[in-house]
Amino acid sequence: MKVLITGAFLSFICLNCPAQKLLFHKNRNQEVFYEIGDKISFRLKGSKDKIARKITGFQDSLILFRNYQVNPNSISHLYVDEKTKTWYIMKYKYDKLLLIAGIGYPLIDLVNSGELDPTTLIIGGSLISAGLLARWFIKKTIKIRGNRQLIIVQPFNAAVASD
Repeated sequence: MKVLITGAFLSFICLNCPAQKLLFHKNRNQEVFYEIGDKISFRLKGSKDKIARKITGFQDSLILFRNYQVNPNSISHLYVDEKTKTWYIMKYKYDKLLLIAGIGYPLIDLVNSGELDPTTLIIGGSLISAGLLARWFIKKTIKIRGNRQLIIVQPFNAAVASD
């Protein structure tokens, strides 16, 4: 019975061994792991083109995509995705909130008073233009420089097994 339980435990551990992952280390408190199957969008050094690919694997110091591979050191920018968007509570919501407020404020005034006041239209238009400016000025990229690093992380078990 002990052998059966031990064998089941060891097979469970081996099946759940972590694979290599890509770590984006922004600062001491903000880190994101990208695993095989995750979609990542990035920009290479010296290029302005956005590359969005699904990670198919890792090999030594390369990130493997379908028909494409890249070294993490050659990536200059990461585009904000669902994993990194959680770091910014309001930064990527200003444009939507201001647009909704710019449309909603005159509508509420119209319902309440039955007519549109010119100052209400000015305030609504200002909120809408602030929302459009926020959409234009707030960048959706994170520069990889300084303490911000992209690292391929080896699982602990594979490092121990290779020694």
